[in-house]
Amino acid sequence: MDHEIAAERLRIAHQIVNRLWQDAPRHQHVGPPDYDYARSWPWIPTGYQLVEQAFKLLLAIHWCVPPVNVRNRLERGLRHDLDALFGQLPTDDKAAVESAYGSFVDLHRYIPVKTASHFLQSVGHGYANWRYVLLEGWTDSRGEPDPRRAPPTNHIGVLIEIAAVAIARAKSHVNGKPRRFPSVVERVDHELDNVVGHWCNRLHDGGSKREDWDKRHKNLHQLLVEHRHAIAAQLDNTDNPKLGPRLSSNPYLRSHLPELPEELLPIVAELRRSRDRKNLFVYFCKA
Repeated sequence: MDHEIAAERLRIAHQIVNRLWQDAPRHQHVGPPDYDYARSWPWIPTGYQLVEQAFKLLLAIHWCVPPVNVRNRLERGLRHDLDALFGQLPTDDKAAVESAYGSFVDLHRYIPVKTASHFLQSVGHGYANWRYVLLEGWTDSRGEPDPRRAPPTNHIGVLIEIAAVAIARAKSHVNGKPRRFPSVVERVDHELDNVVGHWCNRLHDGGSKREDWDKRHKNLHQLLVEHRHAIAAQLDNTDNPKLGPRLSSNPYLRSHLPELPEELLPIVAELRRSRDRKNLFVYFCKA
């Protein structure tokens, strides 16, 4: 019933959107609301679509119908409402989304909404508002600003994380291989261990003892802790407003970045290419 094909298409789309988002400038609230909405617009309607279509695929799998038939089972006014779609998911899928969301807000503690259900309830109906905000703004019939028409406050990273766990659940169902979605902190810890281990291997020669490798591994992890704020500054990307291939870094801007020990330079260079770069930035800001 095309569930597997749909899951793979969603995975590819999510991978591309996430890659662009990780390299995008960190969003800062500056200027009038119109400016903030315009800067967020490329990501949020796309995030809505990823979550909506991943939820609908989970419903198609649960109902044993082709994905194209899901819309016919939904009330017309609720077809794009993320909260309504979430409410119809099987219990185990909802629990997986809640678990992933809980880990995400534990890392991103500035997010005030503590459960996925409450987050989706607050943003679920806002897709149409966000989709047309560039054209229509949020004015009434007289052209006057109307706060009731403003798109709901959202979080791009949350949408991408919820989409990721929903897509992973769909792929798990169609493959018949139950697999727990790794939390954001588990992914960060695993990536740091892998990157440090990789560079320990690069520095390891045939005559070295295992004890030397272990000592180097421990020392590099200690350096990551000691220079955590400098690493966060290196991972931040507010100075690069361009998407796609990176231009050569501005040497004037780079001179303002805190210096790092030479041993950490290749590790941080690899972390800058991470699919969790923005999460690593928050992790090192908190560490």
